[in-house]
Amino acid sequence: SLMRRHGSLAQAEIARLKEMNQSYTSQLDSLREQNRKLVIVNDSLSTDLTTVTKKADNLTQVNEKLADKVAAGSVLKATNVVTESFRFKTSGKKIFTNKAKQVQSITTRFVLMENKIIDRRPIDIFVRVLNPDGTAMSPDRSTFTSVNGDKLMYTAKETVDYANNDLPVEITWAKASSFVKGKYAVEIYQ
Repeated sequence: SLMRRHGSLAQAEIARLKEMNQSYTSQLDSLREQNRKLVIVNDSLSTDLTTVTKKADNLTQVNEKLADKVAAGSVLKATNVVTESFRFKTSGKKIFTNKAKQVQSITTRFVLMENKIIDRRPIDIFVRVLNPDGTAMSPDRSTFTSVNGDKLMYTAKETVDYANNDLPVEITWAKASSFVKGKYAVEIYQ
């Protein structure tokens, strides 16, 4: 009888273990199915993320191109550039001269062209007069920073009120001592 009792307990335990095994197998199958669905969702999300990343990269490239176009369009152009040298009579009258020892002032005239991209505002214009050895003539060694980040000495500075229209500009620089003979260059920066 004790054997029979142990036998029926063992059979009950085996039945319970089989039932638990079936339950675990069912749960495992369910988990595998959920995992398969999650892998599909993950793949879909990865594809979506790749698509969004590509779109973001494309937008970045478009923005960079637009920024380059705006930067290129934001440049002021000077036209009709004329530089002349003068001496003064005792009466104060200004007379054109190209003889170095007679030159007392240099005048540069030009027109800043219309540009609707640039905001209406005061704009600093820098003129560099380079003597025959290529050095900028600067009475007080004043500098400005160019768009390339270089510090450049300038000869004269003029602030103009730019209003998106053609703007005639005239900048005159007088030197106390005489000029040396040779070829001078004039550069205009904004």
